[in-house]
Amino acid sequence: MLKNQQYITTKELSIIFPNFNRNIMMNLMSKLKDIVSEDIIKNEINSYVLGEE
Repeated sequence: MLKNQQYITTKELSIIFPNFNRNIMMNLMSKLKDIVSEDIIKNEINSYVLGEE
């Protein structure tokens, strides 16, 4: 989920970034959690949310 409450899927990102796939998404989320773990949470529909306030 983006800060403006819009959701973006891996499929949508793969349109913008041609080689983007689920494995890359999971690796990206893992690395982001290492850096800013307290700011990344899962919401009620299991979407990752960065910096929810």
